[in-house]
Amino acid sequence: MTTVLSPADLYPELFFEVQNYHLFSDSKTFVDAVLLRHPDLINAELATIKKRDREKILDFVKRNFDIPKEHEDYFCYHGRQSIISQIEFLWGTMVRRSRPQPLGYESGSLLYLPRPYLVPGGRFRECYYWDSYFTILGLEKSGRFDLIFNLIENFAYLLRKFGFIPNGNRSYYLSRSQPPFFSLMLRFLGTKMTAKEIFSVYGDALKIEYSYWTGFNFESLAYQPCERAVFFDKRLPPLVRYWDTKDTPREEGYFEDLNHAEPLKDQAARAQFFRDIRAACASGWDFSSRWFKDGMNFSTINTTCIAPIDLNCLIFNLERALLEMATLFKDQKLVDHFKRIKTDRIKTIRKLFWSEQAECFVDYNFSDPKQISGITAAACFPLFFKIATERQAQKSAITIEKKLLRDGGLLTTEVYSGQQWDAPNGWAPLQWIAVAGFENYGIFKLAETIALRWLKLNLKIFNSQGKLLEKYNVVDINSPAGGGEYPNQDGFGWTNGVFLALNSKYNLISEADSNKDTNVLSN
Repeated sequence: MTTVLSPADLYPELFFEVQNYHLFSDSKTFVDAVLLRHPDLINAELATIKKRDREKILDFVKRNFDIPKEHEDYFCYHGRQSIISQIEFLWGTMVRRSRPQPLGYESGSLLYLPRPYLVPGGRFRECYYWDSYFTILGLEKSGRFDLIFNLIENFAYLLRKFGFIPNGNRSYYLSRSQPPFFSLMLRFLGTKMTAKEIFSVYGDALKIEYSYWTGFNFESLAYQPCERAVFFDKRLPPLVRYWDTKDTPREEGYFEDLNHAEPLKDQAARAQFFRDIRAACASGWDFSSRWFKDGMNFSTINTTCIAPIDLNCLIFNLERALLEMATLFKDQKLVDHFKRIKTDRIKTIRKLFWSEQAECFVDYNFSDPKQISGITAAACFPLFFKIATERQAQKSAITIEKKLLRDGGLLTTEVYSGQQWDAPNGWAPLQWIAVAGFENYGIFKLAETIALRWLKLNLKIFNSQGKLLEKYNVVDINSPAGGGEYPNQDGFGWTNGVFLALNSKYNLISEADSNKDTNVLSN
């Protein structure tokens, strides 16, 4: 597969100088900078600077790089008449286009994509994998098939070029992927293409993604060793986990990672710590008590020891798509294989991840074989994919409503750890997964309650601040969401997408009256 160098590889000495001097408040700023000269020339000039200090390095960076703004406000309200028209306006502001890179370095860390793509907003200046699925939900309601098609084409391009879809289209993300939603994205092509046409065009990409996660060889029909796959029982398909091929501080979170690792002196322990941080980023839940061994403290992060319920459900859906494709093309060997795998995967999820004690689906620690007790919104994924039994779905609804439902929607977890994927925060993608999951089992009252509380919170914040945000405080609806490594961002792709999709289902507001009632939460 194609090898692309990241900033720390292209100009390592300068990278460490910049990060060690902490030139920018956000570690991501420098690694997003665009080179103004060839990296060899930059490295050569740096070597001539002898007595270096913070000011000299900052001046050097300014002369050799186009530095992005650390705080951009492109996505704020600009006098549109309603939240819906604001979202329609935002689609256009989020579109980016790659420029040709004949020499391979012109855009710095930004990876080339053949078609226009969408960024989420705020500090995120690139296209993100799992974000895009939830953005597509809204693009469909807006009739923007052109943008949906472009996103899918770009992801297929990345699969064919790199063997997986990176976390985002940056060279420093080429060591990990994100939750695999590509097979779900293809469903949105159904109004324009037949299933056979879709699989003819993108079937190879689906196979590449499945092999990346599981190590499956489509020639031998066997699972080969793969760092992301764990064989808990050799008679069953492998469990999958989040993984990153590197065990060093993240380039986009260098300063933060070193701070977290400071108490660790043993090199092997530090390397594992950094890999677990990176694996948590691959999950999209960066960061959460969900990945902490003690359920509270960052120092106990052990992401790579965990088989997550959401990821294993996503792999089930990918296997289901491969079974559908094999059936359409009458590939009997693959049909037989994936029929068996489908049955085994359902049994595994229903047994291994279902907790009778918690009456909910939970994650599984395979390094110290046991279920993890924490209740998280990821528990809704088996309902979203219709894997849960009727009994499991009904009990899940009771547990989720009791443990996670708040005034503004669903909590991510019950834990107040200070991390952004914990209480009191709620996130758009998890609201959608929960609502659709409960609808699948006829639990309509809870689905509607979650949807309306989330929609009303989004509308309340928009009417007061003119923004759609990355995340929301669902406990105290008058207070901002917080936690994590950076401030709450506005824009925001998946929030916009889920708002339009849920509003289409539950009709909270129309285009005509969406900004009339700023006190809708009190109604």
